[in-house]
Amino acid sequence: SETGVTHLKSSPVTLDTVATLTAADNRRAFKGGVYLDGNNLGHLNEAISLNQISASAFTLYFKGNIDDVSHPDRGANILGNLQGVSTYSAGNYGLEYRKNTKLIKFRSEIGATSTVSSSGFLIDLKESVEVLCTVDPITERVILYKNGVEEVNEIITGLDLSSSNTFKIFGNRQNSTPTTYAHATGTVSDVAILNTALTSTQAAEIYRDGMQPWLAANPEYRKGEDKSTSQTQAF
Repeated sequence: SETGVTHLKSSPVTLDTVATLTAADNRRAFKGGVYLDGNNLGHLNEAISLNQISASAFTLYFKGNIDDVSHPDRGANILGNLQGVSTYSAGNYGLEYRKNTKLIKFRSEIGATSTVSSSGFLIDLKESVEVLCTVDPITERVILYKNGVEEVNEIITGLDLSSSNTFKIFGNRQNSTPTTYAHATGTVSDVAILNTALTSTQAAEIYRDGMQPWLAANPEYRKGEDKSTSQTQAF
């Protein structure tokens, strides 16, 4: 069942909150931002599986900044569940950032040694940015927006979005050896997972108005009700 959204009211300090997320149409609001500094490979872990999100067309939304990545030329998970190197696992996917290219992309792991990905667009380290990514599992079309403007629109043949692994905000599912497995550090101020592929007009509206006011004005995209966090963990 779809049970609503969680507001995490945290100060912009070195704190990580682990929240329960039980629906495919949700958002996260972090008052002032939550800073993830890499201690104990910090991330926000959401109790929703990737294949719940990808059961139909969906949108991933991130607002914040990426300060650094622990490995210069391997992919760091921003939203989703990506490992970035070594033995992949088919069905994992997400938004990935690489420090050496400064590119953010949507990537899908399709086998133990292979992935497919979209083209990317540039984000400088420490740049405040809004990223919105729509994915249609049927047509395999992926569209990426930066600050409300479309940057990438293409078909990615062979997407595999079937993993039952949980959704992570930052972090890496290989929770060890940040010199091998890339981990991003930075500030997360807003995250959303929507169970529809938003349009270019809607992406521009969200950048103009902000995610929370936009959802208030478009209640059909909000399911359930606000709920408090069920557990917290310091990183």
